[in-house]
Amino acid sequence: MMATADVLLNTIIAPLSVGLANSISQVLLMHAIRTPDTYQPRSENDSVHLQQARLESIIELMETNMETPLSITRLAAHSGFSIRRLERRFLKATGYTPKKFYLLLRLKHGRTLVEQTACSLTEIAISTGFSSGASFSRAFARQYDITPARLRALNATVSRAPDSAST
Repeated sequence: MMATADVLLNTIIAPLSVGLANSISQVLLMHAIRTPDTYQPRSENDSVHLQQARLESIIELMETNMETPLSITRLAAHSGFSIRRLERRFLKATGYTPKKFYLLLRLKHGRTLVEQTACSLTEIAISTGFSSGASFSRAFARQYDITPARLRALNATVSRAPDSAST
């Protein structure tokens, strides 16, 4: 499923001017026009398990507070659960503690930004709640077995390959 911006860029603007479509995608912080098979960011709340565990409001709070992550104590207070009860619910529904789930959520968002925007790695680190580009890169590499810089370079190589073949 394509996001609204992608439909607009692919079906209305790109047929008239690919350059204009690319310029608009840059303004929208989209590195390139995404194809229909490109991963589209969505809320983690789409999971039935999370809804049954009554974790939607906590995950929504996590998703809206990535730049300045909230403490687990604050999340528990918001939910009305004790810290231990919140941890048990998260473990049962996701297999992760709330702290690990929050980290994975931030890294997943960071990966989307690395792959789909031209933001600097430092900007991405800050927008996902890391104190520095280095701490973001270390956590990213531990999770994905590749540094964000290397992933971006690989994606750039792959996205340029079809263009060079057509010229």
